[in-house]
Formats: sequence, C-alpha cells, structure tokens
Amino acid sequence: MSETPANMGNIPALSVVVVSFNGGKLLDRCLAALVSQPDAQQIEIHVISKSGKPDVPPGQGCHTPIHWHQVMEAATVPVMRRLGIEQS
Repeated sequence: MSETPANMGNIPALSVVVVSFNGGKLLDRCLAALVSQPDAQQIEIHVISKSGKPDVPPGQGCHTPIHWHQVMEAATVPVMRRLGIEQS
C-alpha cells in the first residue's frame, strides 16, 4: 500500500497557464470558457499578465482558483509561460 502526502487532496487535476498582453474582452471570454467546464473545480488557472489584474476578475465567485501574476512589460512569451508553469 502506498502512502500519499496529507496535501495530495489539494493538488488540482489540471493547471492552465494563460499568457495575457492586454487583458480585455478576449481574456474575459477565455477565462469564462475555462471556468464553465464541467470539472472546472478540479483545475487551477494561472494568468500571466502584462496589464495587471482587473478590478473585477473574470470568474469571480466561481470555485475555480484563478491566480494572477503580473510581469514587466519587457517579459517575453517564453518567460511568461515558464513563470506560469513554475507557479502551477
């Protein structure tokens, strides 16, 4: 019988990394599509953004964790993806 760490129940089934340059409606639609999935409570979303966290985050009130990470304007897409993966 294998032993599992006590915090294994907190590990999401899937981590999604979303790289965002401008935020806005496209990001809103992307996050809305992710949080509306049937098993959305089993995923976590990491938004890596150059524009920062919106005043009213998309998906607010849902059970899917959305983690916001702001990067400097000079950050490249590969750097942003790596950050998201490291945070997941």
